[in-house]
Amino acid sequence: GIDPNLFRQVPVKEKHILRKKLNLPNDKKVIIHVGHLKKGRNLSVFKVFKDLRNEYYPIIIGSSTTSHDFDIIDNLKSSGVYIISEYLSNIEEYYQASDVYLFPTISPDECIQIPLSVIEAYACHLPIVSTSFEGLPTIINNSNGRIQYYKSEDKDRKSVV
Repeated sequence: GIDPNLFRQVPVKEKHILRKKLNLPNDKKVIIHVGHLKKGRNLSVFKVFKDLRNEYYPIIIGSSTTSHDFDIIDNLKSSGVYIISEYLSNIEEYYQASDVYLFPTISPDECIQIPLSVIEAYACHLPIVSTSFEGLPTIINNSNGRIQYYKSEDKDRKSVV
């Protein structure tokens, strides 16, 4: 489970205060992903933001408990993705300061059946764009419009973001 006192929706004013505290822009949509910095996580989807830098600020917060694929990190950084790879004691603030959570993982070998990061984003009332990964559609349906599932074979991911 998660702590609903930490992972919660915040008012717009508080979101702006958090963005200032975290040094995030207020004039762009902040797109976040939290998870392992490994090739199998399908993080190359974030390269789409290279051409959208005026509108979006993509952030990937990598797990501090697993090793990282530094080629992936370098590639994402060169595409304008902001990478955080150290432990954050205030990770809920990054969810709260964001506009959208993106979960692109496809392979069940790369993540648990129901990713905690998606649940944390959902608890913060973030809109979520996700592959229909493993158990997610079972526990989170799209009846409230807050989650948009896309098929892993979708060619144009710009249309869902």
